Amino acid sequence: MSNVSVLILTKNEEKDLPGCLESVIEWCDDIHVYDSHSTDRTVELATLLGAKITLREFDNLSLIHI
Repeated sequence: MSNVSVLILTKNEEKDLPGCLESVIEWCDDIHVYDSHSTDRTVELATLLGAKITLREFDNLSLIHI
C-alpha cells in the first residue's frame, strides 16, 4: 500500500459511496469519511467497507479561511 490518505466528504451518499470507496480501496489503506450526519445508509456502508468515520456538521469546502 502507498502512503496516501483519502478523505471523502459525505451527506446521504449511499448510492455513490460504495463505488467511490471501491475505486480507492485496492491502493489505499487509510480512508477517512467525514459525514455530515447522513440520514441514509452512508455511515453503515462506509464502515462495512473499512473507512474511518468522523461525524461533523458541514461548514464549507475551503481548507484555508482568509
